[in-house]
Amino acid sequence: MSPETTVSEFLEAKAASLQAELEFIKCQLAAYDVVRESEKMTSADFVEVIQPYLANFRSASQELHITKRQMRTFHADVEDEYATKRQRFDEPSNALLERAYQTVMVERIMLASAKQSRREFSQSDFRKDVLAYYCPAACDGVAWCHILGRAHHKVKAAHMVPKILTGDELAHLFGDEESVFDDKRNGLTLHSALEQGLDQGIIVIVPLAAEISVPTRWKCVVLDDTKRDDIIYQSYDPQGNDPEIIRLRDLDGKELTFLTDNRPARRFLYLRFIISYLQAKRNGNLTVQSKVDRTQLWPTLGRYLNKSTLVSLAWYVSGCKLPESLVEGQTFESEDSAVSEDAGLLLSMKLRDAWTASAKKLSKQKNTDEDEDEDEES
Repeated sequence: MSPETTVSEFLEAKAASLQAELEFIKCQLAAYDVVRESEKMTSADFVEVIQPYLANFRSASQELHITKRQMRTFHADVEDEYATKRQRFDEPSNALLERAYQTVMVERIMLASAKQSRREFSQSDFRKDVLAYYCPAACDGVAWCHILGRAHHKVKAAHMVPKILTGDELAHLFGDEESVFDDKRNGLTLHSALEQGLDQGIIVIVPLAAEISVPTRWKCVVLDDTKRDDIIYQSYDPQGNDPEIIRLRDLDGKELTFLTDNRPARRFLYLRFIISYLQAKRNGNLTVQSKVDRTQLWPTLGRYLNKSTLVSLAWYVSGCKLPESLVEGQTFESEDSAVSEDAGLLLSMKLRDAWTASAKKLSKQKNTDEDEDEDEES
């Protein structure tokens, strides 16, 4: 760039530099792909070693997204900031342009983060919509659990698609810019313990039979056999009779009970199934090998997700490839596979963030429960 580079020239050069950086990072990731595919590196080591590259890719992608999608206003803001700095500092124009660019970029990123955290989503409204959709006669404080097949006061409106998976990448995965999180078909009413199990990938919900039925019949499958003895439900009898106890193993293979013909969208349950599968593989869950890898838990019911995006997401979040039975016949192809793969790469970062947040939440809850137990004993 010349000593008197214009703002337009600077931003064009910056965009080209960011694009080159993204391509370079993908080349670095491709090198690790080869090592992992040759089994010279474990999936856990692979996932760990690529994290800095994924973080850099996300950062550069965010910058490039802002410079391209907000080009007109971003250009104007950089120009204003540059003019202000020229009045105050005696530095070469390129240095001032870089400082002006960084100032505006940081502001844009912070604004985007603030909008993301404040996005208009009400869990209370979502719960009301889900209850109205599945349980029109639900009483205050008590709601129907589709897995237990009974009403209970500890029932939550569980999301099939995690709330952290937002943005253009999710739209690319589904192939449409639909509103996922407010959609009542993205929810199920589940006992809090089962909602937590779904969130942690301990259980999944899959079609009951290989053939398509209308409405679709669904069943619960336990993916983590180490949790089979966990108590999910225990009744209380004031007369002192033996309580009814339902353990997780009692729900393995149990058909979900619906009060109406309304059902969750298959595409949302399919994505949740894939996420739980990847979570189990990433955690070294051996049950998955017998229940998913060697059987066909999910029959072909429709083409739900972008193939390139899904394959990329799975690889970079777990270091494992999805079985062909979970991909072929369940996905659709896109014209630009490179863009689709990039979307999967970015979604893998968001999914990893979601798992980390879930683990922290669970750890905090366990610590709280332990503190309460100690208080009761003292």
